[in-house]
Amino acid sequence: MSSRILHYLPIIHTPTDLGSLAGAVASGVDAPSLERRTRAVDAAWERIETWLASLDAEFAAATLVIYQDGLPVCDAGSAVSEPKIVRELAESGSRNHRLLQTLMQRGATVMGTESPALLVQELELARSAVTPHARPDPRVGARARTVLEMRDRFIAARINDTLPINKRGVLLLGALHDPSSWLADDIKIDYPLGLPRRPGTRQGAHA
Repeated sequence: MSSRILHYLPIIHTPTDLGSLAGAVASGVDAPSLERRTRAVDAAWERIETWLASLDAEFAAATLVIYQDGLPVCDAGSAVSEPKIVRELAESGSRNHRLLQTLMQRGATVMGTESPALLVQELELARSAVTPHARPDPRVGARARTVLEMRDRFIAARINDTLPINKRGVLLLGALHDPSSWLADDIKIDYPLGLPRRPGTRQGAHA
């Protein structure tokens, strides 16, 4: 039976990736904690960049398909496309998307990964959660968990449908996610940088 390989690289979002939410997330965090987080983010991305740079040039060209946290599936013929989103975010200073741009230049395919509608819901919930002086609403937390699982299911379905036989995928995904339970049986997951450190106990069957 043919199999497909998915290299799963857990990521930490940078302030640039968080956009308008970055200030709210950082507010109330003391300077030493913020500095430690910055060092942790930089170290994580250095490990990812080093691993991807170590790939054989032939392997990293037409045989590599990249799946990215937060990158929406764009309609064919639309003025907005996945490469355009990557280029614009790279130009804005996103370390994550500069890396994607480099991989694209080496011949890799960057695939639209997420549902645009679910990303909008996620953003609205995130804004509610970080609104200053807002009273905690348990319904927001419950809805956020539901949307996260819906995103994971969509991501898994997208990989199932678009990762060809004899090609390898790279999944760049935040540690809160766990789409592995819904991946096809013929997809073998590789964790070259170790398993994601997830809160709670939910783990995929393929982990």
